[in-house]
Amino acid sequence: MFLPRCDETPADDDSTPVTGPGGAEAILFVDDEPDLVDLVRRTLSWLGYRVEAFSSSEAALEAFARRPNDFDLVITDQTMPRLTGLDLAREIKSIRGDIPVILCTGYSETATPDRLQAAGITTVLNKPFFTAQLAEAVRRALG
Repeated sequence: MFLPRCDETPADDDSTPVTGPGGAEAILFVDDEPDLVDLVRRTLSWLGYRVEAFSSSEAALEAFARRPNDFDLVITDQTMPRLTGLDLAREIKSIRGDIPVILCTGYSETATPDRLQAAGITTVLNKPFFTAQLAEAVRRALG
Protein backbone atom coordinates (compact mmCIF):
# COMPACT_ATOMS: atom_id res chain seq x y z
CA MET A 1 0.00 0.00 0.00
CA PHE A 2 1.31 3.45 -0.91
CA LEU A 3 0.19 6.61 0.86
CA PRO A 4 0.90 10.15 -0.33
CA ARG A 5 3.55 12.05 1.58
CA CYS A 6 2.36 14.95 3.71
CA ASP A 7 4.85 17.64 4.71
CA GLU A 8 2.44 19.47 7.00
CA THR A 9 2.71 19.16 10.76
CA PRO A 10 -0.51 17.98 12.40
CA ALA A 11 -2.29 20.51 14.55
CA ASP A 12 -1.90 20.21 18.31
CA ASP A 13 -4.99 18.62 19.91
CA ASP A 14 -5.50 21.71 22.07
CA SER A 15 -6.07 23.88 18.99
CA THR A 16 -8.97 21.84 17.61
CA PRO A 17 -12.04 24.05 17.34
CA VAL A 18 -15.11 22.88 19.22
CA THR A 19 -18.52 24.01 18.09
CA GLY A 20 -21.81 24.10 19.91
CA PRO A 21 -23.61 26.34 22.36
CA GLY A 22 -21.34 27.50 25.15
CA GLY A 23 -21.36 29.64 28.25
CA ALA A 24 -19.30 30.87 31.17
CA GLU A 25 -20.83 28.89 34.04
CA ALA A 26 -18.89 26.62 36.43
CA ILE A 27 -19.27 22.87 35.91
CA LEU A 28 -18.25 19.98 38.16
CA PHE A 29 -17.51 16.95 35.94
CA VAL A 30 -17.01 13.43 37.35
CA ASP A 31 -16.05 10.19 35.59
CA ASP A 32 -13.78 7.37 36.73
CA GLU A 33 -12.00 7.20 33.34
CA PRO A 34 -9.11 9.72 33.49
CA ASP A 35 -8.85 10.04 29.69
CA LEU A 36 -12.54 10.87 29.41
CA VAL A 37 -12.24 13.33 32.31
CA ASP A 38 -9.46 15.15 30.46
CA LEU A 39 -11.30 15.12 27.12
CA VAL A 40 -14.58 16.44 28.51
CA ARG A 41 -12.78 19.03 30.67
CA ARG A 42 -10.98 20.37 27.58
CA THR A 43 -14.15 20.28 25.48
CA LEU A 44 -16.22 22.18 28.02
CA SER A 45 -13.38 24.67 28.52
CA TRP A 46 -13.24 25.29 24.76
CA LEU A 47 -16.95 26.05 24.94
CA GLY A 48 -16.19 28.74 27.52
CA TYR A 49 -17.16 26.96 30.73
CA ARG A 50 -15.09 26.90 33.91
CA VAL A 51 -14.59 23.21 34.68
CA GLU A 52 -13.43 21.36 37.75
CA ALA A 53 -13.04 17.69 36.86
CA PHE A 54 -12.52 14.59 38.99
CA SER A 55 -11.94 10.90 38.36
CA SER A 56 -13.18 10.09 41.88
CA SER A 57 -16.80 10.63 42.88
CA GLU A 58 -15.76 10.84 46.53
CA ALA A 59 -13.22 13.62 45.81
CA ALA A 60 -15.83 15.45 43.72
CA LEU A 61 -18.33 15.26 46.58
CA GLU A 62 -15.75 16.65 49.00
CA ALA A 63 -15.01 19.57 46.65
CA PHE A 64 -18.72 20.26 46.21
CA ALA A 65 -19.39 20.07 49.95
CA ARG A 66 -16.62 22.63 50.62
CA ARG A 67 -17.85 25.06 47.94
CA PRO A 68 -21.44 24.24 46.91
CA ASN A 69 -22.14 27.72 45.56
CA ASP A 70 -19.10 27.67 43.27
CA PHE A 71 -20.82 25.36 40.79
CA ASP A 72 -23.71 25.91 38.38
CA LEU A 73 -24.00 22.33 37.08
CA VAL A 74 -22.84 18.80 37.91
CA ILE A 75 -22.18 16.20 35.21
CA THR A 76 -21.52 12.69 36.50
CA ASP A 77 -21.02 9.22 35.12
CA GLN A 78 -23.36 6.58 36.53
CA THR A 79 -21.02 3.61 36.82
CA MET A 80 -18.19 4.47 39.20
CA PRO A 81 -16.60 2.63 42.12
CA ARG A 82 -17.77 3.29 45.69
CA LEU A 83 -20.21 6.13 44.88
CA THR A 84 -22.35 5.79 41.74
CA GLY A 85 -23.64 8.76 39.78
CA LEU A 86 -27.12 8.35 41.31
CA ASP A 87 -25.62 8.23 44.80
CA LEU A 88 -23.44 11.27 44.07
CA ALA A 89 -26.44 13.19 42.72
CA ARG A 90 -28.46 12.40 45.87
CA GLU A 91 -25.61 13.57 48.11
CA ILE A 92 -25.09 16.76 46.10
CA LYS A 93 -28.82 17.51 46.05
CA SER A 94 -28.94 17.07 49.85
CA ILE A 95 -26.33 19.84 50.10
CA ARG A 96 -27.81 22.13 47.46
CA GLY A 97 -31.18 21.09 46.08
CA ASP A 98 -31.37 23.59 43.23
CA ILE A 99 -28.27 22.50 41.29
CA PRO A 100 -28.96 20.76 37.96
CA VAL A 101 -27.36 17.33 37.48
CA ILE A 102 -26.68 15.53 34.19
CA LEU A 103 -26.14 11.76 34.43
CA CYS A 104 -23.99 10.10 31.74
CA THR A 105 -24.54 6.40 31.22
CA GLY A 106 -23.92 3.71 28.64
CA TYR A 107 -26.49 1.37 30.10
CA SER A 108 -27.66 0.96 33.64
CA GLU A 109 -30.52 -1.10 34.99
CA THR A 110 -30.36 0.96 38.18
CA ALA A 111 -30.99 4.28 36.39
CA THR A 112 -34.76 3.85 36.18
CA PRO A 113 -37.00 6.89 35.66
CA ASP A 114 -38.19 6.70 39.30
CA ARG A 115 -34.64 6.58 40.64
CA LEU A 116 -33.54 9.39 38.33
CA GLN A 117 -36.37 11.59 39.55
CA ALA A 118 -35.72 10.70 43.20
CA ALA A 119 -32.03 11.61 42.79
CA GLY A 120 -32.92 14.94 41.16
CA ILE A 121 -31.33 14.13 37.81
CA THR A 122 -32.12 16.88 35.31
CA THR A 123 -30.92 15.15 32.12
CA VAL A 124 -29.58 11.77 31.04
CA LEU A 125 -26.86 11.80 28.40
CA ASN A 126 -26.27 8.41 26.79
CA LYS A 127 -22.70 7.31 26.12
CA PRO A 128 -21.04 7.57 23.76
CA PHE A 129 -22.00 11.16 23.00
CA PHE A 130 -20.77 13.79 20.57
CA THR A 131 -19.58 17.28 21.47
CA ALA A 132 -22.75 18.84 20.08
CA GLN A 133 -24.92 16.56 22.23
CA LEU A 134 -22.90 17.44 25.32
CA ALA A 135 -23.03 21.17 24.54
CA GLU A 136 -26.79 21.08 23.99
CA ALA A 137 -27.46 19.04 27.14
CA VAL A 138 -25.37 21.46 29.22
CA ARG A 139 -27.15 24.52 27.84
CA ARG A 140 -30.55 22.89 28.34
CA ALA A 141 -29.71 21.94 31.95
CA LEU A 142 -28.44 25.42 32.72
CA GLY A 143 -31.59 26.95 31.27
